[in-house]
Amino acid sequence: LFHRHARGLLLTEQGDLLHQTARSIFANLAMVEAKLTDTRKLPEGPLRITVAEFIGSTWLAPKLQQFRERYPGIQLTILLDDNILDLGMREADAAIRLYKPEQPDLIQRHLTTLHFHICGAKSYFKKFGTPEKVKDLKEHTLIGYPANSPEPFDDPNWLFRVAGVDPAASNPNIMMMNSFNAIHKAVATGAGIAALPDYLALGSKNLET
Repeated sequence: LFHRHARGLLLTEQGDLLHQTARSIFANLAMVEAKLTDTRKLPEGPLRITVAEFIGSTWLAPKLQQFRERYPGIQLTILLDDNILDLGMREADAAIRLYKPEQPDLIQRHLTTLHFHICGAKSYFKKFGTPEKVKDLKEHTLIGYPANSPEPFDDPNWLFRVAGVDPAASNPNIMMMNSFNAIHKAVATGAGIAALPDYLALGSKNLET
């Protein structure tokens, strides 16, 4: 690989070929390492997320600080809207939904599982009594979601069906609100009974299920 010379060693033709090949290999390795480093970089830039109002304000909002600490380069915009925004038309970049989207080309990830509970405030049950059976719900104030409003998930008024109450009937024991955040606050202050997700129903000391 080398020729001895008065001034030192000179590469032979084979030695020069090996040298050029080694340089090429190390250059390629450096390029691959740089690309791998780039892929390990945290994502950054604007991100618009559409989410139902009550999920965004009660479930998502408390988790945003943790997200910010993990992805400091993301500029978040949270769109609280029960209307379905079209991701294909870039009305938002991502969506958190309580149902399977109809668009087959969307990438989906399961985030959590929510269970709904029939609940009311302790003060309400103390004043009006606790329903012992499903049929007893007819005698209580039931709070639900009004018709012709964008539904945050399928069948938000299942409580009325279970209780055998027509939500469209003229009935002073029926109260409707198009915000689950408002429904939660109304139930917590003793206004009536409603079906609430577990993280709200089980996380409030003054609510009973």
